[in-house]
Amino acid sequence: MKCFLAPIISVVAVYGADNLDRTAVRTSERPMDYTTLPSDASAHSRTKWSGDVHLLIDDAGAPSLFVFDRSGKRISGTLLQIPGADQLRVTDFAAGPDRTIWASGQAVSRQGQQSFFLARIAPDGSEAQVIQTTPFQVRQLAVAPDSTVWAVGREISKDRSGNWIPLDMAQHVLRHFDGSGRLIASSVALNSVGMARVMSGYLVATRDRVGWYAPANGVGVYAEFGTDMTPIATYPVSALAGDHSLTWGFALTPGGNAFLLLAHPKLAASGPALVGLDRTSGDWAIVTGVPTDLRGTFPMLLGSDGESLIFRGPPDKTKLQVLDVRIGQR
Repeated sequence: MKCFLAPIISVVAVYGADNLDRTAVRTSERPMDYTTLPSDASAHSRTKWSGDVHLLIDDAGAPSLFVFDRSGKRISGTLLQIPGADQLRVTDFAAGPDRTIWASGQAVSRQGQQSFFLARIAPDGSEAQVIQTTPFQVRQLAVAPDSTVWAVGREISKDRSGNWIPLDMAQHVLRHFDGSGRLIASSVALNSVGMARVMSGYLVATRDRVGWYAPANGVGVYAEFGTDMTPIATYPVSALAGDHSLTWGFALTPGGNAFLLLAHPKLAASGPALVGLDRTSGDWAIVTGVPTDLRGTFPMLLGSDGESLIFRGPPDKTKLQVLDVRIGQR
């Protein structure tokens, strides 16, 4: 079977400024073992680095969630099932600090009845607890270091034509749940951000903030909120990448470094460009020196492991590749 590569880029400094260079240098490799996966998993899978584990969802048939540690060893595998559901679709997934896995999605019964859920999966994959969230459909999901769950989504129902429509354009799309799945608080009205940012994007929760980049395609906006949902700041990227860029991943590290992998000819004709947020200026700066073989076909920024960024991409998809981003004066 084909396996996944996750090159890692470590960030030495926390915040930069306009007169600083950000340069990536490859430092080491780590072998990964995906031989225990189904033979066709790579054709149907989605991956993410969350907490200290690598997550992979195999979407062929009933969703299966696989968890790997830093050494590449598979530590659990779970077939996600809900009694009475004929079909399941997972919209997002994330790991907590104790390796408890959360997944969000949609279930359809044999009678065609649809519902939305959060699933809490034990670290060893032995059991799963399902929490109904209907009519709220979670689209983006993150787990904070305090084990609470953050989500971006929408409350929807079907009209007479069978189309999904929002129940209320003033509804809150950012929601905070406790470790049992109970709603704690909500904020950010749908009519203030638009449906596109709810439907696709990236959500990460750290000790002191929540970072949300959306949408994944087109004009993107990065917004940060405190853990009490107070807005911190908003950082658009259209001035750097143009209005038609594609986002191949996002990461927010515990130290406050935010990174995007953007595909747009204005940035890099040879492939996606890694950019980092300069909090002093509010702009995004290109990280130079990323090895050419890591900018080939279909690279993906999966997230961060501490102050390290984890990628999936060429050349050798059986190894993790470790890079440092060194920040210094120009």
